[in-house]
Amino acid sequence: MFGGSIVTVIAIENVLALLKLASELFMRLPKWMQLSLIVGAGILILNPDSRAVINKFLSDASKKLSIAYTELKPLLAEVSQALQTESAKANTSLKNIKDALPPQQRVSLKIIARSVCIAAGAPLALSEIERRVFLNGYETKSKSLRIYLRKVMNEDPSFTQLEDGRWIVP
Repeated sequence: MFGGSIVTVIAIENVLALLKLASELFMRLPKWMQLSLIVGAGILILNPDSRAVINKFLSDASKKLSIAYTELKPLLAEVSQALQTESAKANTSLKNIKDALPPQQRVSLKIIARSVCIAAGAPLALSEIERRVFLNGYETKSKSLRIYLRKVMNEDPSFTQLEDGRWIVP
């Protein structure tokens, strides 16, 4: 029962991703094509004969999927259980590896800011440097990192502030 639930969640997640992709593709179509598809779908739904064909198709597909699910349910439960077991083993191994390694040393703000400026290859505003510093994993408890960042950059001669306020590392 539990394994079937996991498989169902995965299947629903895939269906949602497929629907999102279809929606994005639909939105990329020209407006006239979108309108044509909507009108065509409306005509199909409003026509009693086409509604009956669609209903029969969905009913047949539902029956076939139900039969397939009934036949595959034990296998899916077994795969789900194996996945759960292997996932637990992998998490245990990862924890053992992390415990065996020395603690990660914190990289200074100055080093991260310098690497951000060099990687940009162009002058950056202080707000953009701050954003990229966070994206590169810098953690702080300070509510005003920008003030500290400006202080660090002003004190380090490797940073140059341009007339327009942007910063570079020459």
